[in-house]
Amino acid sequence: MTDTYINVRLKGKLSQMLCNIVEQGYYNTKSEAIRAGILHLYKEFNELNMKNITKEDIERMKLAEKNIKKIWDKEPDGLWESYLQR
Repeated sequence: MTDTYINVRLKGKLSQMLCNIVEQGYYNTKSEAIRAGILHLYKEFNELNMKNITKEDIERMKLAEKNIKKIWDKEPDGLWESYLQR
């Protein structure tokens, strides 16, 4: 397996959350935190048994992601950070 290098651009609350996770000592670097997030997503997708996911399922997930972003953008600053500290 070869290494893959990517650039990730985060803005607003996502960027702030990533910085907070590192500053609070959950991870040593932003890259480490992002890798952990990818591993977490991979585990979740495997639990869903991706072989059985249809194109319609993927479209529903994309729609849900858009709706979550709308809610995210309307929440007052600090709400998501307090959630992470639980």
